[in-house]
Amino acid sequence: MAFLTACEDTPSDLSGEFQAQPVHWSTAQVIEHLPGTWVRVDERETSVVKKYLVLDTNGDFSETTLISLDSGQTQTHRHKGTWLFDGVNLKRKYDWIDGRAPSRMNLPFVTFEIHFQSKNDFEGIDHIHHNQIHYVRESSAQNLD
Repeated sequence: MAFLTACEDTPSDLSGEFQAQPVHWSTAQVIEHLPGTWVRVDERETSVVKKYLVLDTNGDFSETTLISLDSGQTQTHRHKGTWLFDGVNLKRKYDWIDGRAPSRMNLPFVTFEIHFQSKNDFEGIDHIHHNQIHYVRESSAQNLD
């Protein structure tokens, strides 16, 4: 996949229609498009993890994680921090984890190289931990805070 920065002069495709090829936007177009509510679902052997990521235009984010265990138990975690897009990577620094500030010696920071598959979904990879993600834009944002 080509880096988003390699396609700075490519016209945007904001039609929202399904495309066989990934969407190529300029850095400014990606930064303009990212704010909103994004959902990621990870189904595991004994649980389903649903993450709601809300990116604000001012650079703040909130993340709510809902964990549903096969046993019927549920867990909720809420985090807040700041985000930025550097032209290739979506970066998030966590300032609050479940209502508490993290240790200054170990500030959580997440970086994913992202690529839009369509106007309403993107994939990413964390090259350090080799984690892959897939987020879909939530059509009807829910207030989970």
